[in-house]
Amino acid sequence: GGGGEAAATDGHGFALSPAEAGSWSAWAHVVAAAERVQTQHWRAHLAEHGLPQPPAPRADGRVKTVGRKRVWRERLAGGKGAAAARACKQLVRGGVPPSLRAEVWLSMSGAQRLREEHPVAFAALLSRVAAGECAEMDEIEKDLHRTFPGHAAFGAGGAGREKLRQVLATYSLRNPAVGYCQALNYVAAMLLVAMRLEEEDAFWLLAVYCERLFPDFYLRDMTGIRIEQSLFAGFVKEISPQVHTHFESLGVPLELVTTSWFLCLFVNVLPAVSVLRLWDVVLWEGPQVLMRAGAALLHCYRDAVLAARDFNGTSLVLQTIGRDLWHADRLLATLYTK
Repeated sequence: GGGGEAAATDGHGFALSPAEAGSWSAWAHVVAAAERVQTQHWRAHLAEHGLPQPPAPRADGRVKTVGRKRVWRERLAGGKGAAAARACKQLVRGGVPPSLRAEVWLSMSGAQRLREEHPVAFAALLSRVAAGECAEMDEIEKDLHRTFPGHAAFGAGGAGREKLRQVLATYSLRNPAVGYCQALNYVAAMLLVAMRLEEEDAFWLLAVYCERLFPDFYLRDMTGIRIEQSLFAGFVKEISPQVHTHFESLGVPLELVTTSWFLCLFVNVLPAVSVLRLWDVVLWEGPQVLMRAGAALLHCYRDAVLAARDFNGTSLVLQTIGRDLWHADRLLATLYTK
């Protein structure tokens, strides 16, 4: 719509500062044009092949690991299914349009399958929350008002805030090994944005993230994130060797400055439009996309990173890079080609 007020938010309802609004308006038409084209391609694909299917479930629920690579989705040997999967991979890399994102994500992630296998689970958990069984509620409450305060749905009295409370509280009961930890508020809130505030859809996607894609990330002992960090350094060395050498020469450990990137799955790093594009790819190609994206981000902003001369300077740079990356193709292209 017209009017000055509409210009101060991005395409997903997030408030923008004047500087951000200026930089977004330079890209908004490019993003919108790409989404229009993608919508046509996706509609044709869905008409021919139906919704993309989730990866075949493994008995242990874990992602198969081959060396440093994790195989989230087995490659099909041939036939119509393989051709559809190849076409889908290209479409996902080009972006899932916001109008189709909910149904495509729910299908290709396996969240829809989980929901169908456990049709009353969410309602039962909501009843337990209402009965006061959520031990983490105080922690969750503390983080609610800090989560996307500039978004109309998540501000005081916004419908999203109550739904976020429900998603986080029910999930803490479903998965006591994780319970609730900071960062999940951002992940769950962004899932609600993508799912148009449908809380049960967001709940099952959160289950896929925490149990299948990143099963050890959010455990209380942080083991998973530490293992990821060791892999991450390898990706930085491969994608941006200069940046890797620079960190080593300054004696700045990469993991010290990037843990929050991975825990919040880039929600507090990239604009929403680019976070959602990155998550499109994560849900189709699997968890290692996240580490490659971190390395690609450092590479895209290498001039600023290499100009930092000490630990403090580096920390400052890493807190600001990515904020103006409105067109995710730049990041994704680096992620695939390097």
